[in-house]
Amino acid sequence: MRIGVLSDLHCELEPAGSRWINVFEPEHLDERTDAALEWFSEAQVDLILLLGDGVQVANPSDLDYLFARLAAAEVAPLATVNGNHDLRLGEEFAECAAKHGIRLLYEEQLELAGVVVTGIAVDRGPAPPQYVGQPGGWGGEADLVVVASHFPVLSEASRVAAAGLPYAGDLVNRADLEGQLRSDPRPKVVLCGHIHARCSTSAGPLLQLMVGAMIEPPFDATIIEIDAT
Repeated sequence: MRIGVLSDLHCELEPAGSRWINVFEPEHLDERTDAALEWFSEAQVDLILLLGDGVQVANPSDLDYLFARLAAAEVAPLATVNGNHDLRLGEEFAECAAKHGIRLLYEEQLELAGVVVTGIAVDRGPAPPQYVGQPGGWGGEADLVVVASHFPVLSEASRVAAAGLPYAGDLVNRADLEGQLRSDPRPKVVLCGHIHARCSTSAGPLLQLMVGAMIEPPFDATIIEIDAT
């Protein structure tokens, strides 16, 4: 089973000079997205996962443009979770996903090749700019679970800070969420973004693969290959 993964595209049709670790390059996002989709097509991925922050600002036209381009490529089924930037769109995020046939994994999990694929929704925390994660469940008979999340479930704050990079923060209920995932003994692959850095770590039954952003160097697109045996 192959999963193509894109995170943190931060689509902005009217660029305002945004940045995080590096200056964003929205003027090149289309060509880089097309290159990623071509790679995914050549690799014959079974699913494309979008790990949130599809947009930079609360402009529904930006999200509609992004989702339309991804869906029009018809490379593989598309599924997504939301990111903290996507929260600015409110219900329009879910409506736009439905319009373009993109599954919200925290509302509707799927099962592929003996693997359950589910998601974690981002919601606002008790005080801005705090965020909480709401798991969508991980039922089914499969022995392996893939969890799509915008935020990391296992914190990488110390390691990223040690590398001299800014850290975009964890969910305020991160520890509780980790506990919930670890309470089910089945192995779980957590795929996340948000930090705009490439890291991997593990704890108990959790293997977390954090992918870099598409909008800034190194302009990451990722293929995860899973052998469920």
